[in-house]
Amino acid sequence: MTVEDVAERAGVDVEWLRRLEAGEGTHDVLYSQWTALVRATQPPRPEWRDDGYDHDLSLPPDGHREPTTDSGRRY
Repeated sequence: MTVEDVAERAGVDVEWLRRLEAGEGTHDVLYSQWTALVRATQPPRPEWRDDGYDHDLSLPPDGHREPTTDSGRRY
């Protein structure tokens, strides 16, 4: 995919995305912008999958933690 393709699919300005790729202003990016960029680079989700919630993108405040339950380990 080109930068233009990703910007269009994510609904962001292509020049903003180029600056972001160059490492400029990454601390000012909103969570919703990160998720839009991730989704723009992924294959389309089936309609039945999680109704648009970003369960797969949520992180604990202190980074990665190992799952503590059997269901969490299977996920």
